[in-house]
Amino acid sequence: MGRLKLLPRLNVIVTILAFCMVAYHIASIFYLFVEPDEHKNIHLFFALVILFLSQIENNKKFWPLTLLFVILSIAATCYIAVYYHDIQDRIGFPTTADVVIGVIFIVLCLEQGLSQELINTILFKVVLKKPIIHPRYF
Repeated sequence: MGRLKLLPRLNVIVTILAFCMVAYHIASIFYLFVEPDEHKNIHLFFALVILFLSQIENNKKFWPLTLLFVILSIAATCYIAVYYHDIQDRIGFPTTADVVIGVIFIVLCLEQGLSQELINTILFKVVLKKPIIHPRYF
């Protein structure tokens, strides 16, 4: 019952995060706040958190897993933000934590479909002329 009361607040949180993402991107056009790689990390933070939070209402059966993905998105992007310069210093020699965060990013992006849509467009629509049929959407 507490979960159902959270949904209207969740829509407000998603709306506020989306507004913040738009405001950040508009401001970043005029001012250089961070380096390009840090900008990508901020963009990925907003995109993953907003998309996973918006899926909680539509996927009520698996909402704990989706909430876990939100937490992993926040944790992974915060790791990159905090250790950005250290990661740059050890390019080519990743630590175990770097590899784990990288795997988490790959899983989150594939789950969200950011990479799947690109693969679908390039490989199956252009090369094979057939779309991917995913059981989650049917």
